[in-house]
Amino acid sequence: MSDPFKSPEEMDRLVHHALRRLPARRAPPSLEIRVLRELQQRSSESWWQRSYADWPAFARGAFFAICGALMGLAALAGSQLAALLAYWSRPIMSSVSGALQTLASIGQLIAPLWLLSGLCIALFLYAALFGLSITAYRTLYLRL
Repeated sequence: MSDPFKSPEEMDRLVHHALRRLPARRAPPSLEIRVLRELQQRSSESWWQRSYADWPAFARGAFFAICGALMGLAALAGSQLAALLAYWSRPIMSSVSGALQTLASIGQLIAPLWLLSGLCIALFLYAALFGLSITAYRTLYLRL
């Protein structure tokens, strides 16, 4: 089977010519009315209600300057807040450090066998709670 067109360019030219011969179609009247109404509404909007790209140059510059000032203020406030938190956290950190030292000294007094036994019992109780929860759910809510 041979190709009726000699080249892709010839096919493009023929398709382009055929599409050019088609009559222009008009939009439905209802669509035309809605588009014109929307265009009129958009043209009557104030400059601050439009896209940022449509704002006057002085307004864009002022907005940019205000945003830069607010970012600087936020950075300054953040650094001051960090310093304040560091000041107030010192007593808390010393208390936590003391509590951890106390727990470490208590941990040295307890035999490792007791710690492992307690961990195993806790895991068994957790598994039992999980199993009982599944059983209760199936009994109460799933009626097979």
